Amino acid sequence: TILLGWEKILQPRFAFAKLVPGALIAVACGIMLQYLMHGTSYELSSNFLVALPYDGTWTGFWSTLHLPSWAGIANFSVWKTAATLAIVASLETLLSLDAADRMDPLKRTSNKNRELFAQGAGNLTAGLVGGLPVTAVIVRTTANVSAGAQKRTSAVAHGCWLLLCAMFIPQVLNLIPLATLATVLVLVGYKLCKPAVFQEMAKVGQISLMIFVTTILAILLTDLLVGIFIGMLLSLSFTYNKFRRNVLKVEKKPGETTIRFDHHVTFLHKASLQQILTLIPANEVLVVQTSTSYEVHHDIHDLIEDYRTKAAHRNIQVRLTTV
Repeated sequence: TILLGWEKILQPRFAFAKLVPGALIAVACGIMLQYLMHGTSYELSSNFLVALPYDGTWTGFWSTLHLPSWAGIANFSVWKTAATLAIVASLETLLSLDAADRMDPLKRTSNKNRELFAQGAGNLTAGLVGGLPVTAVIVRTTANVSAGAQKRTSAVAHGCWLLLCAMFIPQVLNLIPLATLATVLVLVGYKLCKPAVFQEMAKVGQISLMIFVTTILAILLTDLLVGIFIGMLLSLSFTYNKFRRNVLKVEKKPGETTIRFDHHVTFLHKASLQQILTLIPANEVLVVQTSTSYEVHHDIHDLIEDYRTKAAHRNIQVRLTTV
């Protein structure tokens, strides 16, 4: 109630409310309630609270850092877990980047190779000191964008604040009820997958809706990695016959670039098309030529429409033609 009230009632009406995220207010209220209920029958036990394993002293913080046990390098389970984390974290990062690019007010496109390289380097370093793996998370990204962040320094500052809070006020963080954090995550999840999303997928086509729903159910019934793998196999089973390597034809003229689709265009061509689009210089005309004889996957349509919006900032005119 506090979270929704802050975001839906106070923020649209009062300028001061826009300066503080509703999630922070909700967490602060959870801490206050737990503190006020101390010693009563309503107090939550430690099993239902955040549990940071040190006392907030400098010595206590450094004592939580541990070098790895290299004996585990010969253990197959270690490699299996590492591979699973790498795949899941990479997929989550790529999905988060795609969502972040859509939310970016400046309509920029993230460098996915650079992001994954940084993530791999960060995970290697974190593992050497006993830390958890890192990944891009849409919750933090949404929080930064909502707060008006526009540069990479916002992510660095976000990490620094988390580190400082964990180092110096763990006693306060340990008062946060897990139910409060769960509420924040559930609401963020709802915003990302609300009923309107299902309606949009239904408009795209019954096959796309079926793949979408099946993937969600597979994730809920198994786990993230297995669910995404099932969804990818299902998508591939409907598109492999339509896949061709050289379906994107690029023709360049002075001041104009034409991209012609010479066959069915599936989601497998999205990366190739995105790479072509990033190389188009400013102040040009881009012509995307499709044909009524071939199918174009809705992901490609979304990519082109998203690019059209961003291209206006670089004075690129996008024209869609059908032959």
